[in-house]
Order: sequence, then structure tokens, then C-alpha cells
Amino acid sequence: FVGREYLDSFVKDGGATIKFAVSMDDTVRPQVLDGLKGRAAEAGYLVASVSAADTKVHMIDKMFFRIAEQIPWQRLSEQIIVRMAKEERYSPPSDGGDPLLVRLAQANQTDPDFLRNVLREQIATKVFRPRTLSKDFRIAMTRLCLAQLTGGEEGETTAGVITDWLTGRNTSIGAVKPYQIFSRINRANARHYFESLLRWVRLAGYTGTL
Repeated sequence: FVGREYLDSFVKDGGATIKFAVSMDDTVRPQVLDGLKGRAAEAGYLVASVSAADTKVHMIDKMFFRIAEQIPWQRLSEQIIVRMAKEERYSPPSDGGDPLLVRLAQANQTDPDFLRNVLREQIATKVFRPRTLSKDFRIAMTRLCLAQLTGGEEGETTAGVITDWLTGRNTSIGAVKPYQIFSRINRANARHYFESLLRWVRLAGYTGTL
């Protein structure tokens, strides 16, 4: 029912919903959860699981952090960059251990520096400037995309600092100030970050988030 009425249509088309299922037998609960996860994954959703047993679900910042821990941030950044490259008529890269920029340049037999400039402009236009994402979130995603594009030790450091801030593992503002991020994620603003996250998942090519 949830798949037919919501995942396959309503949520896929941009809607949002909250549903409650009360199990009279605790042994059924894992089957319900696994069934939902499987159906959502088949339909192209990103799935996150939050339990009130270990998360204060009435606090939006705690909810956001718990979900953020399960988000493949670097993979999403790469998917978004590859989509931008395709929109510019570039072929997708092959898999491998080289930085994304190197793989894209090799796949398209083009100069890496030229390609870097093209994609940096795309990132600025489609990630940094749009106000559908909250300010600090879009700054963070811009930094993540640039780090994923160029890779290397500096890129890994940037990705680590940003994801630690997004997941609440490091709440110190001093860690992210060098990246022009000046706010902690807390109960007052976490809803905006959560809304931005849902939009970011869609931008990366997923059907939505369950």
C-alpha cells in the first residue's frame, strides 16, 4: 500500500508524508522495515533509519544528525558533478582511484584545467547560488563538490571537516570557519538543513528520501 499510494507516485512527484504502522507483534516489525527499505531502494530512494531507542526524535537537530550520518555525502557530490558534466555534453568517467577531475578529463580526452574551470562555474551556478538551499548548507555542498572534483589530501581533509560538521561529530565552529561557514546546526535552524538535505538528495538523482 505504501509503495503503490506513496513511493510510486505521491512522494516521487515531490510530495511528503508521515505514516504510522503499529505492530501488535514485535516479530513483525523487522519484516515491515525490511519491506519498506527494499521497496524504496528498488524505486530509487535514499533510505535512512532512525530509532527512538537511541535518538531523541522529538529534537529536529538530533534527527538531522542521525540521518546525516547515513548519507553518502561524497558519493552524492560526485553524482551531482557527473550530472553537470553530462549537461555540458561530457561523457561520464570510468571508475577508479584517481580524482574525479582526472577521470572525467581522461574519458573526454580534454585538458583537466579547462574542464575544472567549466565545472567550477557549474558548481557556482547550480549549487552555491540557488537559494532553495539554506546558506550554510549550500556553502558546505559547494566545498564538498570542489573537494570531490579535485581529490587529493586537501580534498579528503575538506570532506572530513564538512561531514563532521553535518553529522554533529564536531560542533566547533572554529573547524568550519576557514570554509566560510559560521553557524552551528541546532534546534533553531536544523529544519532548514533538513529541507536542504532532501532537495540535495533529489538533485543527486534519487527519487526522494525515505
